Amino acid sequence: MRGERPLWGVLSAALAAMGVAALGGWQVGLVVLGAVLLVAAGLRALLPPKLLGLLAVRSRTFDVIVLAGLGAALVVLTSSLGGAG
Repeated sequence: MRGERPLWGVLSAALAAMGVAALGGWQVGLVVLGAVLLVAAGLRALLPPKLLGLLAVRSRTFDVIVLAGLGAALVVLTSSLGGAG
């Protein structure tokens, strides 16, 4: 269970962000979700595989690129919408 702490932290934060988005603050929720993905990319880049558990899916490079790319895209695209909602 110790190796799953980063995964549970990321999942908990993502669930909280989706809760905010579902309750009406969708832009804030999506920006926070993007930030959570960026944090997950940082954890994947910095922590050894033994401490990551299921947060390590493929190679380190692949995981970091996908998580950081999705996180950055979510933050940039949501922020570019301005006051749309």
